[in-house]
Amino acid sequence: MAAVLLLAANLAVSFARQDNEPEKAAASGKVLYKLIPVTNNDTAEETQALLTLEGNAGYHLVLVYATFDSNYMIFSKP
Repeated sequence: MAAVLLLAANLAVSFARQDNEPEKAAASGKVLYKLIPVTNNDTAEETQALLTLEGNAGYHLVLVYATFDSNYMIFSKP
């Protein structure tokens, strides 16, 4: 009986959210990704400048992928 009530409540909430415009925009929006190579010789100031530049452009740091000779920063923009 509790499972039926839980399923009914979830179904009611999903129907109530169907007309929510921000969720529709977020679901249909495109996400842009940017991969930027960063060498191991970069200083903290250079790295901070890169993060500030990308942040001002609307990108968010998602992942830092390290290899033996360089690093890659992956940014996304919703």
